[in-house]
This record gives sequence, structure tokens and C-alpha cells, in this order.
Amino acid sequence: MKTLLVASIVIAGIIAINELDWLGKTSLAWPILGLAVSIILIAVYLLNFKEK
Repeated sequence: MKTLLVASIVIAGIIAINELDWLGKTSLAWPILGLAVSIILIAVYLLNFKEK
């Protein structure tokens, strides 16, 4: 389970970095960037929750 959370952080991080280039070009960049950041935050929370 920990491996899947780390993989989701990596994938969402790549998506977030790629979306930074699209911020001025399309209106869908902000929602996609928000979803990627929320996935990262949830995965980090679950990783910290499992360790305690």
C-alpha cells in the first residue's frame, strides 16, 4: 500500500509540473492542477497516518 501512495505522489507531481506550463493557455489547467495537488496532499496524509 505504501508503494501505491508513493507512486501516486510521483504521478501527481509530474502532472502538476506539466500543468504549470498550461496555466495561461487554457481554463482547465487550474482544476487539473488543483486535483493533482489534492491527490498529493491526501497521499502524504495517508502515509503519515499509517506510520503512527
